[in-house]
Amino acid sequence: MKKLLFFLFTITIFFTSCKKENTNPDEKITEKIKLGEAVTGKNEKVTLWSDAPLTTGFHKLYISVLDAANKIVPDASLTIQPLMDMGSMKHSSPSEQPVYNISNGIYEGAAVFTMPSGSHSWMINITVNGEITTINLDIPDAKTKLVGSYTGTDGNKYVVALIPPKKWE
Repeated sequence: MKKLLFFLFTITIFFTSCKKENTNPDEKITEKIKLGEAVTGKNEKVTLWSDAPLTTGFHKLYISVLDAANKIVPDASLTIQPLMDMGSMKHSSPSEQPVYNISNGIYEGAAVFTMPSGSHSWMINITVNGEITTINLDIPDAKTKLVGSYTGTDGNKYVVALIPPKKWE
């Protein structure tokens, strides 16, 4: 009888201590702000995240890519291109291309938004395995000088952005 009870106890502990690994990073990054999502023609769900609400200036961006079965796609060929549409012309802005972070299952990159949306519109093109998806963004003015465009003595135009610390002191 003792052996049977020990066996049942062991089986119960084994099955209750096993956890199913969460393969969906969208459920892991609740501390981030979801900026938007799109679906590719291959039914891959692309979600864009940020640490804080977007404003003009530098922002760390996070991208999760899930396949049709809602599983992480860790080996996607991924690029981002921030784009401002001003009606008569379009321009991009500096960006840091995303790299996959295996510890949290998302791609991490960054972008500098050089001006507020105002009467124009910002979007970010995210290319996943050669297929472009677009997420529209609203970029309000930061009300501080975190980014500026300057002409150097060589005649070239340079964008300079402050990368703010996580906690101001």
